[in-house]
Amino acid sequence: MRRLVALAVILAVAVFALGVAGCGSDKPQAQADMDKGDAVMAKAMPSYNSIETKISTLVTNFANGTLSDPNAVKASVAEIQGLVKKAEAEAAAAKVQFDKIFDLNGVEDYTDYADIAIKTIDKMKQVDAAILELVGMVETAATTGKAPDVARIVTIGNDLQTLGGQLQDLVKQAETLKSEKNL
Repeated sequence: MRRLVALAVILAVAVFALGVAGCGSDKPQAQADMDKGDAVMAKAMPSYNSIETKISTLVTNFANGTLSDPNAVKASVAEIQGLVKKAEAEAAAAKVQFDKIFDLNGVEDYTDYADIAIKTIDKMKQVDAAILELVGMVETAATTGKAPDVARIVTIGNDLQTLGGQLQDLVKQAETLKSEKNL
């Protein structure tokens, strides 16, 4: 009987030790979720590069009068809006991956990284909203023939510059954390 009790105690300790070792850290899963989130975000970057180029072309050509046909402006705006929606969907998919990390155990460095990544995604949403407002103003001006609110355009431009700086800071924070913690 004592042997059975001793064996049961040994088994219980072994199961507990294995359970603690196995459940104490979900680092492999956190690494996988982080890598998936990063990969999805990397897929969104070409969309943002394309958006930047297309907005610059739209605004420049509209301002200098080489793009004045309302249908052509609408087509350009629709293309930009489609790219923004695509980038937003990719960012949302990345956020899902980063959110998974918060449910894991023993992965504080990964949760810090996920927090920065999600803050970056949230800033990108603000950029998206500003972009959509800007192209909407250009489209309205083209279809109504009324000049856009220049003060609002300047404000949007300043907001985009500020957001761009904040995004750069967040990306640097994420890169530094990833490097220092060997994530």
